[in-house]
Amino acid sequence: MIENLLQKELEFNFAFANYLFRRQSFNAEDAEVVNFLTTKLSFYYNRKYNEDNPFVPFASFVTGERSAVFEDLTDENFNYISYLLTKTEHPLIKGRFFDILAIHFKNKDMMLNSAKNYYDYFIGSMQNTKNYNLSDAFKRSMFLFWRASKKMFWEKIDDVYKTITYKDFDQKIIVYYTSIKILQEVNQKLKQEHIDIIETQLTEINDPREPVLEIIKELASHYKQAHNNEKAKFWRLRFADICIAAGNKFRHGYKFLQQAIDFLDKQEDIEKINNLRFLLEKSQKKAYNEMQFLSLELDNSILNDLKKYEEVCDKIFNNCQTGSCQFLYFLKYFNPISMTELKKAISVQKNSLSAIFCNNMLFDENGLIIYESSTATPAENDEFQFSQAIQQHLPFSAIVLNKWQKYRKIDNDLKAILHDITSHNLLIPKERIKTVYDIIIRGLSENKFRQATFELIVQFENGCRTYLKDFCNIYPIFYKGNNLVSIDINHMLVQKTSKANNNRNRIVEVIGEDLALNIEYLACRKMSGNLRNRNYHYGFDNPDEYNIYEYTLFFLLIKAYCMGYDYDVN
Repeated sequence: MIENLLQKELEFNFAFANYLFRRQSFNAEDAEVVNFLTTKLSFYYNRKYNEDNPFVPFASFVTGERSAVFEDLTDENFNYISYLLTKTEHPLIKGRFFDILAIHFKNKDMMLNSAKNYYDYFIGSMQNTKNYNLSDAFKRSMFLFWRASKKMFWEKIDDVYKTITYKDFDQKIIVYYTSIKILQEVNQKLKQEHIDIIETQLTEINDPREPVLEIIKELASHYKQAHNNEKAKFWRLRFADICIAAGNKFRHGYKFLQQAIDFLDKQEDIEKINNLRFLLEKSQKKAYNEMQFLSLELDNSILNDLKKYEEVCDKIFNNCQTGSCQFLYFLKYFNPISMTELKKAISVQKNSLSAIFCNNMLFDENGLIIYESSTATPAENDEFQFSQAIQQHLPFSAIVLNKWQKYRKIDNDLKAILHDITSHNLLIPKERIKTVYDIIIRGLSENKFRQATFELIVQFENGCRTYLKDFCNIYPIFYKGNNLVSIDINHMLVQKTSKANNNRNRIVEVIGEDLALNIEYLACRKMSGNLRNRNYHYGFDNPDEYNIYEYTLFFLLIKAYCMGYDYDVN
């Protein structure tokens, strides 16, 4: 029998991996069987139980080679699998053989046999503490039952709630959770009798793990659809209370509190949400205070580069006789980080020591955590890497800015140039020329870059919106649901998906991709300042203070106006 050739317990996801079999003292027939299983049938079950063929190669290599895949099998191989069915009584092995044959021959009887064997394997392994594949075996068997016999499908779902003896509560909840996911995949709902059983199990439970929380979400959704508002609210608040308990218990409990806020009804549960927001802020600050920070010294080669850069800037600005001369040199040397530099910096960052550690970023004002690499989405990680690369570029920008500020002459010559730029600009409406000019001059003269940046970003946003309408034939409004929304700089600059943002593309035509990207991150992205959104919603603190983000963005906007210069407008 095939099971007598094993040296380890079979695992559902990769049932015929090479290391599971003994190799000593095989006769020729046994060796042929093991060789066939480990080379021809070593597929990996990819957990997508709702697919007609869920098997993928166990391993793929950079050279283009891979292990076996279902599509490699020949008619001779399928015949040999049929023969091997007579050589085993193991439910997982029989289930896998019938599964492969059913996919190939599109045979419902074979599909049903596979489902029965997988289910028997699932039941027989309930008391086996070494088995980690129960839920996948259950998922696959139930999908095959659904395809082959709806009657048996519902019988097995019934068994899950009424008949099966579970090893412990943990196992029971995982199976309940899996059954709900299966029903969602086949577009079915739990029966009320099953709901009653689940409610009995969960009413007194304070377990914050995903299965428990997801089942409670299902209960709340069920009662909401049944228009039982009292029961729906009970389970929403039960969800919130479990999250609050987790928030007090765990170091990163703020994540549970945020889950509760997102889940609760924004109108019916407003009082609970209000309390949760205070708890969330407290939990975030507590987690931040308990963090251990690692400081790494700046690379010596970068320090040397910065020093040389500073010497060049000193010499240039010191030798300039007029404000306009300084301004022209400033425009030449004050450059945003380019896409080429950005990609290089990201590549270095991914392979750096700091990438090994859990990175965190914070709001400047209140110290609340908004990013943590250990739980971040791919999009958040991408944004974090871009933000880090831009931050690494800022010391070079700061040198040019500081030298400009140290030596600058706000003379009539410079004022004439700035007046000319603002008076003939694609991004400045005629009625806003004096406003924009006054903000720039005031910012340069008074060093209140926080206030100047806030005022200038508002004008820049309006100017971009007007440019799209007047020069690009794009009316700057759109529908969000049933509401008409005027586009802001987020809609004009932020690229969220692979779908082209036509607003952004037209702005890029004027100011260039590099400048647009830098302004996008400093003005709109949470991890690089988010200055437009933060100031727009919350205002700004002491105008006599400013940070490197505000300092840099102010001059990037001036550079954008230089790119928008057009003698034929205004």
